[in-house]
Formats: sequence, C-alpha cells, structure tokens
Amino acid sequence: MTHLKVGRLFLAAVTLGGLLCSGAASQTAGKPAPRLADIAWLEGNWHGRTTGGSNFVFDETWSAPRGGVMHGMFRLTDPANADRVLVLEYATLRETAEGVEMRIRHFDTALTPWEKGDAIVMKFISADGTRYEFENFVHNSPKRTVIVRDGDHAFSSRAEIIRDDGTVTLIQVEAERVKAPPAASSD
Repeated sequence: MTHLKVGRLFLAAVTLGGLLCSGAASQTAGKPAPRLADIAWLEGNWHGRTTGGSNFVFDETWSAPRGGVMHGMFRLTDPANADRVLVLEYATLRETAEGVEMRIRHFDTALTPWEKGDAIVMKFISADGTRYEFENFVHNSPKRTVIVRDGDHAFSSRAEIIRDDGTVTLIQVEAERVKAPPAASSD
C-alpha cells in the first residue's frame, strides 16, 4: 500500500486521527466557537479498527489539555501482515486567537515525515457534546472529519477525502477507550 493511500486512511482515524477546528465563516450562527475543553474527553488511550473492509488496527493516545494544547500519537497496523506498522502520526490540538486547530504530521517507522511541506491543519468548526466537526480550508485531503462520541468510552470517526478528480472517499473508524493498567505496586 502506498504512503498516500495509508496516509489518507490514517487521517480518518485521527481523530485524530485524527481528531480537528474553525474559522468564523463556518461557524453556526449564534453559537460560540468550539473550545479545547469541548474535545478534552479524548484524553487517554484508545484502540480501534478501520471499517469498510480494510480492518486495519490503530492505537491512539491523547494527553490532557495543558497550556492550551493537547497532543496525540497514533499508530496504524495491518494484522493481516504480521502487524506491520503502516503509519505513525503526531497531532496537536491547540487554542489560537481564531479558535482551536489541529495540526497533523505522518511518519514512517524511521520517523521520516510524509508531508513535504507544512503540517495538515484542520479547524474545529462545531461541537454539540456528541458530534465534533473539523474542516480543512486549504486542502481536500481530508476535507472534513466528523467524530461522533458514544458515551465516555467509544467514538466513531468519518473523514471525507476529495480526490483531484472530484470523487469523494469516506474513511471510517470505530474506537474504544482502553483502561489504564493498574498502578505499579511499591512493594
């Protein structure tokens, strides 16, 4: 699978992920812009699968908000190919004067970046407690990511990728919160 295909697949999982933030043009009239606190529930460890036939596995970890920033790490593996790592991702969610933005970079296992230029930037455009939307106002890959929260311990995510020929590809993932391991004993 090429870096481009895996990268597009991974972007759906980001959530976030990834995981993603808003300009005033996309704000719903009368509603305040989403804040980092609206998506802070992502803090912790997540495990899931892509849906729609590929069944890749991902693990994702998000830090607690601190200093107006959350950071996340993501790993996508192929269980049908000896759990080969397909992509690593590093992402930040940060509050700016214009609202919350997500910045994403993809890497191979040697930490060679895939993106040749700047990081992918998405704006957090809406949040209602269960549905969280991010939009990319510069590029089409991905154009929009929607995360749907299912209680405190699960979410699904859908990324819309608009290809150069105008066709739209949807990438979907489902994730569950991973319980933290028990604290080490001091014995």
